[in-house]
Amino acid sequence: MVIQGMYGLGDNIYQRSVFREIKERVYLRTCWPQLYSDLPNILPAMPTTRLRTQVKNLQKQDASVWHSPPCLPSVKMAYSSGNLKSGSILHAMTKKIGVTPKIFDMPKFDGPKIYPPYVVIRPVTMRSEWYNRARGPEDVYICEAATLLRDYGYYVISVADIAEKEWCDKLPKCDLAYNHGELIFEKLMGLIQNASLVVGGVGWVVPACAASGTPLITILGGQGGHNSPEKIISKPMNDSKIKFIRPDNYCMCADNRHVCNKTISGFEEKFLDAMRTLI
Repeated sequence: MVIQGMYGLGDNIYQRSVFREIKERVYLRTCWPQLYSDLPNILPAMPTTRLRTQVKNLQKQDASVWHSPPCLPSVKMAYSSGNLKSGSILHAMTKKIGVTPKIFDMPKFDGPKIYPPYVVIRPVTMRSEWYNRARGPEDVYICEAATLLRDYGYYVISVADIAEKEWCDKLPKCDLAYNHGELIFEKLMGLIQNASLVVGGVGWVVPACAASGTPLITILGGQGGHNSPEKIISKPMNDSKIKFIRPDNYCMCADNRHVCNKTISGFEEKFLDAMRTLI
């Protein structure tokens, strides 16, 4: 079987749980072959992409990682706004491939040499390549969360990949910053897996934490039609260590340019309650 996989990092963590149920040999076009290194029947095939962070990861791979498919892809993994109206991301992927995921995990990676406990913060960033102003929370809440964690004595690490095509309006205060893509993929995933807590908006950190069992506080923004908890979390994902903080009037639109109301009243109290529950 030859499959055209999705190319986003978060999407690859999701789709891994579906592909691992396929017992036959699978040639998979993917930008993140490291996520399948423990699945011997999944054979990564070189994709074509122009997106910056994906290209960076592809350029770091040894040629021996890649396999040559015997034919063009017969299946293309994808989901759309229509799919998400009636179910979750994983539900849409399951219908596309025709198998039901039973395990949601990822390989174990070694992070940078940082002594725990530490907390990882994901700033709110924008990308010109895949512009979505609606999804992320107001950056003031991410910054406030980082300040509260530092006030309580936690070592806070900020992680992003800001460059010419990706930017951040306001960065949180932190003790250590990897905000310009300094961490290779393996170190980034290891950093997440060994964290005492991760705080951020919707994005790849949600499936990464769910797959690793890392406590996570997700501060929601807008575009809930694609990014509500019901869309991004479903079986077999374990959400016992995930807390969501919703805006007062959570917008359930599916428009990536909509000016959603992202106001969260009493944010400090809600964040501290979630923090005390998880760590």
